[in-house]
Amino acid sequence: MEDYTDVELLDALREYYASSSSPDVCCSHILGYGGDPNNNKMSMLQRITATIMLDLKKRLSPSPSSSSSSSSSCPSIDDLLDIGRAFHDANGPILNLGDVVRSASPRMALAAEFKRSSPSKGDIAPNSKCGEQSRLYAVAGANVVSVLTEGRWFGGSLGDLTEARLATGFAGAIAVEGRDDRRRPAILRKDFVTSIHQIAEAYAAGADTILLIVAITPSDVLRDLIDYSRDVCDMEPLVEVHAMIELDVALTAGARVIGVNNRDLHTFKLDMGCTEKVAEELGRRGLRYRHDDVDVDVDDDLSRISLCALSGMSTSHDVDRYRRAGVGMCLIGESLMRSTDPRSAIRGLCLDPSDYHRASSMTSSEAGGGGVGAYIGGTRMIKVCGLTNANDAIVACRAGANLIGLIFAEKSKRRVSIDIAIEIVNAVRGFGERNDRIPLLVEGDFVGGGEERRFRGVSALSTLVARARALEVTASRIPLVVGVFQNQPQDYVKYVVDVCGLDMVQLHGNEGMEAANRKHYGVPALRVVDIELGDVDDGGNGRAGSSSSSSSSDIASAILGRVTSDPFAILLDTSIKGDPRGGGGTGQTFDWRIAESMQNLGLPVMVAGGLTPENVADAVGGVRPWGVDVAGGVEVGPGIKDHDKVRRFLCEARRVAVEANKGF
Repeated sequence: MEDYTDVELLDALREYYASSSSPDVCCSHILGYGGDPNNNKMSMLQRITATIMLDLKKRLSPSPSSSSSSSSSCPSIDDLLDIGRAFHDANGPILNLGDVVRSASPRMALAAEFKRSSPSKGDIAPNSKCGEQSRLYAVAGANVVSVLTEGRWFGGSLGDLTEARLATGFAGAIAVEGRDDRRRPAILRKDFVTSIHQIAEAYAAGADTILLIVAITPSDVLRDLIDYSRDVCDMEPLVEVHAMIELDVALTAGARVIGVNNRDLHTFKLDMGCTEKVAEELGRRGLRYRHDDVDVDVDDDLSRISLCALSGMSTSHDVDRYRRAGVGMCLIGESLMRSTDPRSAIRGLCLDPSDYHRASSMTSSEAGGGGVGAYIGGTRMIKVCGLTNANDAIVACRAGANLIGLIFAEKSKRRVSIDIAIEIVNAVRGFGERNDRIPLLVEGDFVGGGEERRFRGVSALSTLVARARALEVTASRIPLVVGVFQNQPQDYVKYVVDVCGLDMVQLHGNEGMEAANRKHYGVPALRVVDIELGDVDDGGNGRAGSSSSSSSSDIASAILGRVTSDPFAILLDTSIKGDPRGGGGTGQTFDWRIAESMQNLGLPVMVAGGLTPENVADAVGGVRPWGVDVAGGVEVGPGIKDHDKVRRFLCEARRVAVEANKGF
């Protein structure tokens, strides 16, 4: 595939915008339009769009080897329409996207996405077969299968679209788990569509619907594309918006199914409240279809807009949040592609409100595995551990640490006294402008036992996902102090918590999972799981399970099988088999693929052991763990922090976390 210069890409965009009937009016919502062309730096979204337009232009150009001046490397629009009619006559009628979404109510409709890679994440599942994955999605109850057909960055093709359609069969061919009805999912072509030729391609390849992105499309062109899709190809398009000005453009163009991308694809900033803002605005205008209303009459409400949430979701809590806002469909992609069991992950989303409420009150035996999608949120928590003085703690806070670790373990060379711990806690509280402990509450909890009632018996995995989110919300604003203990009496730990004012504890011994229940200490607990390197003299190769035949996925599955709902979060650290010092403090890394496998199974984890300013980018960028924990890697001596290393570690971790979490 040919690469294009920035000049060629910019020229393609300008030519596209100039084709509008009134560019100054129809392109006013497009980033960079009307600015100084010499200073117009393209966003990644615009760069991809321009590249696709140039690729299409080449395909539509006459072939140099052909004697006919009208011959090109791809079928004409008329030919594509003929192919499409024959395909749909043979394989069943097109499904109307609006009908698909509305008919699911009050269940949240699911658009499950297929993509092999992305510009920012690289390979996700490069060897996946679209037909096989689509059928898994369909059997698990997906209402829509979204297929990335772009090839350069996402590894897709129009052939994938056809595979998905054929694999999911005729209406009635697939028995959907947990439902009496049998219906096939609608097939969505997700691409960067700017022309009717691409719509005709989708129609010919078996699509039921297409994605149209307002952020890259002049308003009059958008109207023409919607009309062509609807009137010529009988496909109701999904129209994507992010900003309010884009919502106005979509409504004026006649969109009936609107998807909100919580991520600004120009800046990559994620705003999970974006969908709710659009829902509120549609409600104010009397245009929103209330998918959460069980009494709504589908036939009497066809003029209203069906709303979909298109990014940032991976858990049942996310689904319930948008269901309560009246959203009718959520699109979930990367977490399902990375999941080792997408069928279980879809069940764990609790798309039906009754499933979500039942999951909040079921017994332990009923809860079972409680599948969730793979954790893909990236690195949110950074812990600097082994602080021994208030000055170092403040340096870490100013550098952006979320958690400040004080070690009380008897054998540690970084152990602090209670008096020093009180000084550090007071300093951290002063930095955060608070005078007391910050309670960590999970959605729906209330002080005084709410959490125990809410999560009694719910699967450990679902519980830990919700708690990780709660910790993020608090520690992203105010640094918290964590006390680290190892095989010490619970009464002593509780005493230290109370005297020092610790926000959390971390258990680093063989106390067991149940010991991490907050009822023992009055504060939440992190539970450390040691990853053994093997014998002390194994050469320090940093590979967990190096002395056994266990794979990283086997080790991850075994760990997950031991996890309970008692801890607030799980931290993986390196230990050396046979070392009398116990876990932690080895200065060595373990096989990070274990952490990656655990997160692919749905559990967000923190990674510790051997991290430094030099290798944290590899951990954060390669594995994208929920959190990282550093101690010796930023020291000049045991317990004495090197301020420059602390700042570099935090800066590098944050920088790479932002980069790793960008993209489509």
